[in-house]
Amino acid sequence: MARLRLTQQGFTLIEILVVVLIIGLLGSLAGVSWFSLLNEQRMRSGVNEAMSAMRLAQAGARRENLRWTVAFRTHDNQVQWTVNRATMPVTQWQWQNLLENDADKIEIVPSQTTLPLIDGSYRLTYEFNGRVAITHTPPQQITFRPKGNTAVGSQRCVQVVTLLGTIRSRRGADCS
Repeated sequence: MARLRLTQQGFTLIEILVVVLIIGLLGSLAGVSWFSLLNEQRMRSGVNEAMSAMRLAQAGARRENLRWTVAFRTHDNQVQWTVNRATMPVTQWQWQNLLENDADKIEIVPSQTTLPLIDGSYRLTYEFNGRVAITHTPPQQITFRPKGNTAVGSQRCVQVVTLLGTIRSRRGADCS
């Protein structure tokens, strides 16, 4: 009498479910890490752009021997900046989005921003020699954070630390 041998092929349902569960778990962890990395890069780029705007105003003041102003605001849910001669009327200012397409993903933190708020924009004026206008006693700063994230550790700021206009960036509790 011949014996029948049953051969088992493939995977059991439990094995497949375990593999799918592990892949799902790893995917969700990678997604969270990717989102954090993206936010961190966005904040770094925003601060670099804000520092560049401040340096542009300072350089303009030195080059033309005139007062120049850099300003930041939130308009239509987007953070914007502008650099102009201090004598130019506000209505003629040309605003640019901070971070181009991601301007709606960050926000200004008013409680941690010490630049004067004038007519809805945070302003810093440089004298003709590139020094900070005496009305703005250092340190002055503007602080940003990812939209909706109130954690202090996620904040980044740009500080003007001397009357000579020395600029530096800080993060987290150093912005408080």
